[in-house]
Amino acid sequence: MTSTFLSSNKTRSLIAAAVVVAVVMALTTGFGGLPKAGAVSSWTAVNPPVASDFTDVNNESANSISCASAGNCVAVGSYDTNTGTVALLETETNGTWASVTPPLPTNADVATPDSYLDQVSCSSPGNCAAVGYYKLAPSGDYSQLILVEKNGTWSAVETTLPSDTVAGDQNELLSVNCPSDNNCTATGYYQIAAGAQALIVNEVDGVWTAVDPTPLPSGAGPQGSHRDVLQSVTCTSPGNCTAVGWYYNAGITDYGFLVETSVNGAWTNQSVALPADAVAGPDLWLYGVSCPSNDSCVAAGSYDTVNGQTAVVLTQNGGTWTASAVALPSDAVPADAPGSVLNAVHCASVGNCTAVGSYASGPSETTPLLAVQTNGVWSNVVAPTPSDMISNVDNQYYDISCSTANNCLALGGYYNGAGELPLLGVETNGVWSQQPVALPAGSGPSSDDGSELYSGTCTQQGECQMFGYSYSTTESRTLPIVASGNIVGIPTPPTAVIATAGDGQATVSWSAPANTGSSPVTSYTASAVEAANDPTCTTTSATTCVIKGLTNTKTYSVTVTATNAAGDSAPSVAVNVTPRALLAATGFDVVSVSGSALALIGVGGTAALVARRRREASSLS
Repeated sequence: MTSTFLSSNKTRSLIAAAVVVAVVMALTTGFGGLPKAGAVSSWTAVNPPVASDFTDVNNESANSISCASAGNCVAVGSYDTNTGTVALLETETNGTWASVTPPLPTNADVATPDSYLDQVSCSSPGNCAAVGYYKLAPSGDYSQLILVEKNGTWSAVETTLPSDTVAGDQNELLSVNCPSDNNCTATGYYQIAAGAQALIVNEVDGVWTAVDPTPLPSGAGPQGSHRDVLQSVTCTSPGNCTAVGWYYNAGITDYGFLVETSVNGAWTNQSVALPADAVAGPDLWLYGVSCPSNDSCVAAGSYDTVNGQTAVVLTQNGGTWTASAVALPSDAVPADAPGSVLNAVHCASVGNCTAVGSYASGPSETTPLLAVQTNGVWSNVVAPTPSDMISNVDNQYYDISCSTANNCLALGGYYNGAGELPLLGVETNGVWSQQPVALPAGSGPSSDDGSELYSGTCTQQGECQMFGYSYSTTESRTLPIVASGNIVGIPTPPTAVIATAGDGQATVSWSAPANTGSSPVTSYTASAVEAANDPTCTTTSATTCVIKGLTNTKTYSVTVTATNAAGDSAPSVAVNVTPRALLAATGFDVVSVSGSALALIGVGGTAALVARRRREASSLS
């Protein structure tokens, strides 16, 4: 343990043996204990209620989940009916799930419906926004779909679109982020005469308006099936957002990374150079973005090289964006398809991010991919995989969510020979493990269908929810599932530590950690550090104990750690204490007294013991 403190214990010899002792206590920072091996959580999936016209999850579309707080979530996607496809809207209120009929606009085709929700974002319980598309009647064209929940009530809202919008089927909102109630940003694409153009729609104080025009790089513009798309958006606060995707440059028949940022509501395009080994090709995408601060972001996706599709991360520091390839595990092979790709990224703090996806481990097989940034440095981590996973192109992570740095979950699906099953990697205190998900009774893989997890979210306390689908062998159809559990991490350090000196001992008190790591604190340990002697005291639940066996007049640095199933917290902020013997008659500390009067003065938490010797008055005559 390393500690730094300011102390003063000076003895000065004055005429007639006057003694002055001053002890100054100050705060200090200590360095932590070692965690135990990652604790295994219990992850359990349930089938939320479905609508009465539900027949099957459409194309395995259980797309997104957002939780404003534990027990208050919304999950979206789409499902099949006997007449068409309908947006899937599931809500959880105080821990209870319910199916909600999506309130589509009045011009929606209800005879042969086709509506879909791509993503949802909740700013507080009962206040959310979900986006996607729906089919219009009678034209059969498509339009962007925005559903908003205000104080628990859902409605469809209209928005202005850019002035060059034309009727067509290339209209969809893919992503939405709401940093506060009534303030959201959604991105996707819309139909213009030349094809699909990138689209940004802002909600400001409850009013939705499209950015017109979307700022684009020089030469950008769709051409037929070549789209300009903004795939993902995130906001650090209202009006301060970053959106990423890709654009097509018809002049050079090539794609580029598309990055848009807004500062106080004003959107601009950001220039991003491709990596040096990039070649022209269609496999250039940015699928996810995460910004822990206004001037620090990470985006993830893929680009083309002569060896095939390669995973890429874009990092923004102080307004400058840099693209770089991701180092792949040793068993990766070059491949045009399936190649390597990062599907999502989450940054728990600046310089500490995790991106997930897959890489080619054979000509027609993929393996889950983890790329981890620690203190600004990227490296790949060998993803833990189930023992029954076999070679297949469906082994991959789709999403990532972190409660704190070094405590994350990566989710997706894998193939075991009989079909697909949920894939869940859990990071606890920096150590990754593969953990099973208990599916609902009667669920499992099949030759045509299976089970996967597509979207997940975790609170800072480590409580997590995931959304996906599973095949019910008893009902012979695919149903949505919600899986929940906790990332069991180490607690945060105890706070407000106080050490009171005694005779050969110190009484230590503290406050419990603000975050227990989703696991109860099982014990506390207070330590007094001094050279070769580190006495301690331990409690189970009490927040005070007495450290005995201390040496009087020695100064000790006292810290407290909390322990749960995952391991020990980092030490608390340290305080200093100096035990001293007491005078039986007065209870004052004994320092050095010879013909002295004692006075104890307490100033702002610092004690100074002053010994004085009163001289007899000298004769002036």
